Amino acid sequence: MEPSARRFIALICLAVVFVGCEKNPSPATPSAPTEGTATSLTISGADWLRTGQSQAYTATVNLSDGTTRQVSSAVWTSDNPSVLGITSAGVAQGLTQGSATITATALSVSGTHAVRVWQDYQGTWSGSYRASVCQLRGGFPGGPLCDTTFSPGSLLPISIALTQNAESASGSLALGGFVNALSGSIVDSGRFVGAASGGIFSNAGLTIRTTVSTLDVMSTATDLNGALIFTITYDGTPGDLYVEADLSGVTRTASAARLEKHSSQLSWPAILRDRGR
Repeated sequence: MEPSARRFIALICLAVVFVGCEKNPSPATPSAPTEGTATSLTISGADWLRTGQSQAYTATVNLSDGTTRQVSSAVWTSDNPSVLGITSAGVAQGLTQGSATITATALSVSGTHAVRVWQDYQGTWSGSYRASVCQLRGGFPGGPLCDTTFSPGSLLPISIALTQNAESASGSLALGGFVNALSGSIVDSGRFVGAASGGIFSNAGLTIRTTVSTLDVMSTATDLNGALIFTITYDGTPGDLYVEADLSGVTRTASAARLEKHSSQLSWPAILRDRGR
């Protein structure tokens, strides 16, 4: 064999030896797992609001791999914007009583959420009522009450404190010093219709009770307008004193229910005086 051929073969063998001594190359870095695709969207938030009340809603996308992801870039719409408005950030506000459905769209999927808006009666309302009708019925010993305390046009204090849960509201109604337990509902027209009872005073053997058979009112953001009908009875005596009245200058004084009791008028001393005792 030629010397040059022997040198060539030796070089090949040497290269094979060096290649065989090299370390195994590092394994390739695995790629990150692929996120599942969006299959549906769920909206979270309140099912009802009061007029004027705001609520933030959230959108969560359900993925095909069984996981979920909250999204901040959803597109929000309301199918009844005169009842319920909603911003691009998903903050809704009740505008007028009624029903609306909000829709959120993200990652090519959409979800809906039904919302009912009720007229707002939450809080404390204070002002006066003006007597329009006063009658002594069934032999009630009311003396001159219809010509004095409850004479037509006379103004007397009233306070109403309500806590609202959707279309229902309950709390207290104070006619001067007579505090009555109040409850009722908001009807389709947006009016609150309720009744109250339990107002009582006792002194010198005389027990006086008030019962509000009807409170029919309509609220705005600041005012409460409407009418009430109530009776006054004395335990152990026949009949009652019947009064119809309209609210006058009743405004919302607090957003929370906090009863304001007026003891200066329509309390047992005034009634005792006016009935001639």
